[in-house]
Amino acid sequence: RNKCENCHSVYALEIDHRIPRALGGTNDAPNLRLLCRSCNQRAAIQVFGLRKMGNNGARQELARCPLPDRITNHPLRLREPSLNNW
Repeated sequence: RNKCENCHSVYALEIDHRIPRALGGTNDAPNLRLLCRSCNQRAAIQVFGLRKMGNNGARQELARCPLPDRITNHPLRLREPSLNNW
């Protein structure tokens, strides 16, 4: 509770839609989860792609992650190789 569902960070928490609203997801509790900003950005890039989310913005958000050691082995690692090796 009160921490990122993926990396357990307690910083920069955001409510994320498991199924994005743009893809028909709802605001119902089972479709919502708590993620830190970095994990939320990674999830969005996986769903919508790096081009849609913007390379520079994604790189900037991922650089702010308070727990880089956890992000390195994070289950939502980016499929975009250039961002995994920054």
